[in-house]
Amino acid sequence: MDEITQFRKDLLEKVSRMESMEEEFGIKINRLSIITEPDNDGVNINFEVTSISGKKLKDDIEIHFAFYDNNGFITCKDSIYIDSDRFKGFSIESTYCDLHTEARNINRIVCYPSKY
Repeated sequence: MDEITQFRKDLLEKVSRMESMEEEFGIKINRLSIITEPDNDGVNINFEVTSISGKKLKDDIEIHFAFYDNNGFITCKDSIYIDSDRFKGFSIESTYCDLHTEARNINRIVCYPSKY
């Protein structure tokens, strides 16, 4: 495994998903991938959203990502909107976040859904 691939894998291990919140909204966030390099100050986040029941969502939701640096400060926060009328049980989503620091300085990533 090359250095960049290992760095991305290590960054993924820093992701905390709020699984109880996912259950509350009837979804599961799967297949997260983070595309960046240690000295980049931006990151692409790709992921799947699936319905736990296989049915439509009750409410419009947002999926949030917050990036924390080595000092515990939030350096970036972004979210993706999921329209309950258009969501059919499965969706592949992507977003970009400007970290305002090098990716190597990211110590924690939090991922959670909320009602829109």
